[in-house]
Amino acid sequence: MVVEHKYDWTGKQILIVEDDDSSSFLLREILKRTGATLAFAFDGEEAIEYVRSHPETDIILMDIHLPHKDGLYASREIKKINPVIPIIAQSAYLNLLNLESSNPDETDDYVAKPINPALLFSKINKLLEKKEVEAAKKNS
Repeated sequence: MVVEHKYDWTGKQILIVEDDDSSSFLLREILKRTGATLAFAFDGEEAIEYVRSHPETDIILMDIHLPHKDGLYASREIKKINPVIPIIAQSAYLNLLNLESSNPDETDDYVAKPINPALLFSKINKLLEKKEVEAAKKNS
């Protein structure tokens, strides 16, 4: 799969939380040419533990329907650990009205499956830039 992109996220780490192998593969293929380091978790519990042990994670792509602990639960727990980490919810079963009004303690944005790569890139880039601006303000 060739996906045109204009983003260079070398030095950035993206955690992909996805229980479906084909969806994980697709996201890996879409994102691999951006230069970002990709990490994977199978369920919400793994995602929470990953963020605890990898505070350098820059952004998370969180599937909503996961085994054990669902994506919204995991997102809330992750935001308790690291409130500034951006989380993009993803699901084939998105109720956009619910996510548009969702609690910012859960997710920062959302994408519907099947994933539109251009839209995903745009949303990731917007949230990474916002995170950098906020970090710069905090450090000055």
